[in-house]
Parts: sequence; structure tokens; C-alpha cells
Amino acid sequence: MKVEEATVDNRPPRTIRFGLGVRFISFVVLVALLSGGLGGLMLIEMNRDYLHRQILQTNLSQSELAAEFTDKYITAVHAHVEVFAHRPDVMQAVSENLPEQLQTTISEFVNVQTALENVGIYDIYGIQRVVSNSNVSALGRSFIDALWFKTALSTGLPYQDLPTISIISGEPVILYAVPVVNGSGLVTGILTGEISLKGLAEAIVNVDYGTDTSALVADLRGEGIIIADTNPQYVMRPLSDRFDQTVLSLTVGSSDSFEASNKGETELIGFASVPNLPWSVLVSTPKGTATAMVDVMMKNASLLLAGIILVSAIVGGFAILSVSRPLVQMRNISAKIAAGDLTKRVEVSQNSEIGDLGAAFNHMAQEIAEKESRLVEYAMDLEKRVEERTLELSRSNTDLEQFAYVASHDLQEPLRMVSSYMQLLEKRYGSKLESEAKEFMNYAVDGANRMKVIINDLLQYSRVGTRGKSPEPVNMEKVLKIAIANLSLAIKEYGAIISHEELPVIQADESQMVQVLQNLIGNAMKFHSDARPEIHIGVVDKDSEWQFSVSDNGIGLDPKYADRIFIIFQRLHTRDEYPGSGIGLAMSKRIIERHGGKIWVESTPGQGATFYFTITKKENENE
Repeated sequence: MKVEEATVDNRPPRTIRFGLGVRFISFVVLVALLSGGLGGLMLIEMNRDYLHRQILQTNLSQSELAAEFTDKYITAVHAHVEVFAHRPDVMQAVSENLPEQLQTTISEFVNVQTALENVGIYDIYGIQRVVSNSNVSALGRSFIDALWFKTALSTGLPYQDLPTISIISGEPVILYAVPVVNGSGLVTGILTGEISLKGLAEAIVNVDYGTDTSALVADLRGEGIIIADTNPQYVMRPLSDRFDQTVLSLTVGSSDSFEASNKGETELIGFASVPNLPWSVLVSTPKGTATAMVDVMMKNASLLLAGIILVSAIVGGFAILSVSRPLVQMRNISAKIAAGDLTKRVEVSQNSEIGDLGAAFNHMAQEIAEKESRLVEYAMDLEKRVEERTLELSRSNTDLEQFAYVASHDLQEPLRMVSSYMQLLEKRYGSKLESEAKEFMNYAVDGANRMKVIINDLLQYSRVGTRGKSPEPVNMEKVLKIAIANLSLAIKEYGAIISHEELPVIQADESQMVQVLQNLIGNAMKFHSDARPEIHIGVVDKDSEWQFSVSDNGIGLDPKYADRIFIIFQRLHTRDEYPGSGIGLAMSKRIIERHGGKIWVESTPGQGATFYFTITKKENENE
């Protein structure tokens, strides 16, 4: 009987264990979750902060642009009312206490000035004497206790009243009161213009500022009154109905961006004051709108993170297979060797699947790094360009505001002081001064006055392209009448005879066309010969354009100077011979070129001159 020896099993007891594949995939998924989650949260928070800052900056820029537009709009209307109040016929009729003679004149003026709803004239006792709209007439009624009347009468300066609702249109208007003076500078009456804010409001609130972004214009005097609002229900209501105390504490003349509470909801606000007016423009976006955009990014980031996890798991699975196969082969061969098969060997080389996996991983990591680098460079370049354009716009606005301020105040104030003190010296010590000293003083006063004229002309010249209106149908017959009325004193002084052909209706800026004809007719009278000035305005239809001409019988000029006279400050005569700033023809050229035309002169010395200018026809004129 054969007895077999019992064998002892020294292997460890079987336990539940996780294979290498499971461990590797779990590690890859965990790393993806941590890196992707943390990176996603950081990216979302960075984007949230960046979006808030960008919205604040955008709203501030938009409010500043809207404030500048508002200033130009109101200033232009003010200028028209003031020019009308200083017309010789208006001044004469009011000073002679016969303002009723201006009924037709103010009606025509209101018809031309579409921004005005009504114009009235009041005597120094506050009695309304003339009104353009008879349907809302208060003729004979006294306004002597009205703030606007008392202020304009006592100061002798224009005054803009608080906004109110027009009884004509039911829309917001502001009353602008301008003193009418006589030849001695005494106030003989008050002319008022009710400026409609409807066009201004539509131009501002109808702009597409962005999703859920709104804009409003408010008069900050007193408690603040909303003049225009994207939400019409707030128009002509106190500013406190719209915002809390943070907004109500804003002051005139400042610009800022900030977060404020709007009836329980936080808003991102850009605030800018309107130059020269107690008004401000606010552009606001609910913070929830920006958060909604971030929430969309959060959702997209979550989907991206899930995709990263899925791809990581798949890549990890393939990676563990490529690693585990040689290890399984090694285990199997080891088992066979342990079983006694000494002929089996494990071939291990550096050019293995593990090496290929490392090379592939390195290649993949390199591609990701390169793409990330390109993305960062693109984002930095885009941000730099945005900053440069924002800085350029800011510089441009600053230069424009600085120029207007210097031209209207800093440059003219010293000139006024020189002139005033020179006149004061002559008044107090004139009897004690020698004739030569008096002559020098007169030179100083004359120089200061001429410099003031040059500054005003330069400012007007610079605004030709920025404050011009869009082309609209303009009757040149009417334009000529206005120009002749503006030159009535000079025409009477020179005894000029002005004739004209039948003039057409063109597409142009009416006020600038008046300026061109006024400059050319004024020049024709200034440079007259010994004969009585005779000036003729003609026109020729040139199919695609109108060719206008202004001919005179004056002293003429040498053809070699035909181009020079249109250059700013270029003169052919001394100032003592012919006064003027030398800007009129340069301004006329700039206006004509803005309308797509050209201007030139044909002349022979001693035989008068003919100025020609063309205005391009629009499509509807050729139909």
C-alpha cells in the first residue's frame, strides 16, 4: 500500500480585492473631478466678476455718450431760441411795446424749429402778449410771479425751468426763457420757448443697450424728476420712485458706475451728468441678468465637466488595458515557471505598450498646453484692444470737453478782463492820460475784441461736422429770406440791391445753408467797389447736383488767389482795409464739403466775383 505525503498550502487566504484596472480608473476619475470641479468653480467666479465689471464699464460709457448727445440736443435748441430773441426785428418790436407785430414771425419760427412746441412773448410786467399756438393762448394773463420770469428779468440771462407736461401734446417739455433787450442792453421783454423732450427721449431710451438694460434722463434739481425712461410709467415722477437713496445722493457734474438697490433688486448702474445742465443720464442693468448669464455658463461648465469625466474614464480604461496586459502575461509566465516550465521567458523592452502610452500622453498634454496658450494670448490681445479703444474714446471725449471749456471760458475770460479793465482805466483816468496812452488802450481793447471774435468763429468752425443736422428737405427761398433778414442792417448800411432766381428745395441742413448764403452775401457787400453793391443769387440744375452762384459787382480778386481765400485765416487785404476773422469762407467750404459738394470762385480784378457751390441731389430729388 502506497502512502502519499500530505501537502501544506502556504498561500494567503482569499480576500476581496480591487483589481489594478478598477483602482486606476477610480484614481483618474477622482483627479478629473477635483481638478475639473475646482477649475470650473474658479473660472465661473472669475467670469462672474469680469462680467459685472464689464457691464458697469459699458453702462458708464453708454451713459456718458447719451449725456453728450443730450447736451448737444438741448444746447442747439437753446441757441436757436437765443438767436431768434436777438433778431433786430424781434428786439425792435418788443422794445417799442408792439410784440403783436411778430405773430406771423414766431409762428414761422416754430414751424421751422420742430423741437419747439410753443413760443410766447411777455412784456416786462409779465403779461403774455404773443403766443405761437392760439389753442393754448393765455393772452393778457400775468406771469409776473413765475420763477422763470422773475429769474430771467432780474438777471438778464436765459433761464431753463423745471420739466412739466405740455397741454398741447401731453408730452414732457421744458420752458426756456430768454430776455429780449433793446439797443441799450435793457430788458424790454421775455421770449419763451417750450422745448419738446419727446424726440430727445426717443433718441435715448430706444437705443439697444443690451438685454434688460434700461436708460433714463433725470433733472436732479430738488428731489429729482425723471424726464425720459425706458419704462414710460416713471416719466415725470420723482427719482425716488425708481431708485433708493444711493442714486438720490448723486450730484450734478459727476460720473460714476456702482451697484444700487432698485426696489429690492440690485442693479449695475452707469451714471453721467449732462454738461451745462442740472441733468443726468442713468443706464442700469439688473444684476440678475448678469447672474443669469453666469448660470448659463455654469450649466455649460457642468456639461463640459461631465464630458471630461466620461472621456477620462474611457481613456483610463484603455490605459489600464495597455498596462495590465503585459503584467498579466508576466503573472501567467511566472506561474508556469513556478510550475516547472523553465523554458518560458518574459520579454520586456523599452519599446513597450507602457512606453507608447507615455509618449501618447506626453503628446496629448503638449497639444492641450499649446491650445491653452493660444487661447490665453487671444484673450489678452482682445482685452488689450478693448482697453485701447476705451482709452481712445475716453481721450477723445476728454479732448472734446476740454476744447469746448477752454474755448468758451478759459480763453475768453482773460480777454474780457483785459477789455473791462482797459475800459475802466479810460473811464477813471482818461482825462489824465495822454493821447498816445489812450491810443494804446484802444489798441488793447480792439485786440481783445478781435481775439474773442476769432475764438467764437473757431469754435463754430470746429462744430460744423459735429453739430450739423441730418439732411432734410430745405426750401432755399426760405433760406435766402432768413439770410437777408440776418443781414438787414448791413444791407441797409451799404444800400445793397439783392436779386435772385427761383430757388429749389434741396436735401440739406437748413441752418448751415443759411450760414453759407449769409457769408457769401456778407462778403459781396464788404468787398464792394465805389458803385452801389448789386448781388445776384442764381442756380442751375446739373442733373445729379444743384449749382448755386452768388455774383457781385465788387472789387474782384486775382485768380491766383482763388484757392487761398478758402484757407482758414488767409486774407488778401489788411484788417484795417476790410475787417473780419478770415474764417467765413473756410467755414462755408467745410459746410459745402459736408454736404458732398464743392465751392470755388471765378473773378477778374475790378470786375466783381462769382462764387459757385454745388449740393448733391439725393435719390428722391431725381425721381
